[in-house]
Amino acid sequence: MFLSAPRLAVPYHFDHETNFLMQVRGEKDLRLYPRELGTLTASEIEDFYRHNPVAGIYRDELADVCSVWRLKPGIGVHHPPLAPHSIQNDKDVSVSLALYYAMPEMEERGHVYQANYCMRKLGLHPRAPGESALSDGMKIKFMRALSTSNPRTHDELLYSGVSRLAAPFRWAKQLRHGWA
Repeated sequence: MFLSAPRLAVPYHFDHETNFLMQVRGEKDLRLYPRELGTLTASEIEDFYRHNPVAGIYRDELADVCSVWRLKPGIGVHHPPLAPHSIQNDKDVSVSLALYYAMPEMEERGHVYQANYCMRKLGLHPRAPGESALSDGMKIKFMRALSTSNPRTHDELLYSGVSRLAAPFRWAKQLRHGWA
């Protein structure tokens, strides 16, 4: 359940999960941007999967490609995974019900983006997700090997591997700044 203040704006962002958002009370406008038109760049998605929830960067040229949905009680809208969106509440308190779920294919794709992010940080040029089943499979297995074996939360499932991989670099950075 989302309880939102009057006139509250939720900025442009995207989510990993599939979402069905249904309006219970109040009204709001939802802008949904198509993920198929290259709305997001690979670097935005990679940054998101390294655990940056605000990795999506709004650009003015996107204003003409969004669908605007007026949500009133009883009206709902489906957000596909990685579909950018923004929300503007109307003058009253808004109550919405969101049903989220994540498909295993999206978890795997997230691991490929995480591996690609890390590879780029090392100066490599990884293949894009979907270009090579073998390459994707190796990246997925590598990230799963680093991940928490029995995740208790969605964050542990999706981000524990990339967090563990980044830990030595964070530690080295802290040491370097501590000695400066």
